[in-house]
Amino acid sequence: ITVAHATPVKESKLKTLGVRFQDSYQGKTFEVLGIHKAFKVDIAKFIEEIGAAANEHNKELVKELLKWNSKYDALVDELEATA
Repeated sequence: ITVAHATPVKESKLKTLGVRFQDSYQGKTFEVLGIHKAFKVDIAKFIEEIGAAANEHNKELVKELLKWNSKYDALVDELEATA
């Protein structure tokens, strides 16, 4: 075993576990970004309608929804910046 580990290996034969993860991560990132584009369109409509709902219903709940949507949007923007 020691001899096998001491044998020089061509760089082209070396592979890291990170490559498989990187490809998977990149694929999922693009999937999330595609979904997020549709989300941005739908959330813009939602924000327009939420004002009327806030007056009729629980204003605190509406604030929490808007806060969560804003946080989600920021997280995806951060993901997009690193993709």
